[in-house]
Amino acid sequence: MSAIDLSSDVGLAAWKLIDFTAYFCAPLSFAHGILSDQTLKGNPVDIFNGEQVAIEACLLLIAGLGAWRLTRGLRHRRAGAR
Repeated sequence: MSAIDLSSDVGLAAWKLIDFTAYFCAPLSFAHGILSDQTLKGNPVDIFNGEQVAIEACLLLIAGLGAWRLTRGLRHRRAGAR
């Protein structure tokens, strides 16, 4: 089952709600992954720990791709308005 199949099954309005909820939850998930103590013993957070570095790399990748997609969409919108 693909995302297209699922979106047609649940309807466009419900699919948009699911999609935007994911966009809202992603920063919370990244913040929790980076700022939580891996040992759950109240130790200070080591942002250079291997797991945290992997999460930070994913965050940078997602942010970079999001910025690229946003600027690409804005360029297409401006080109269509001319």
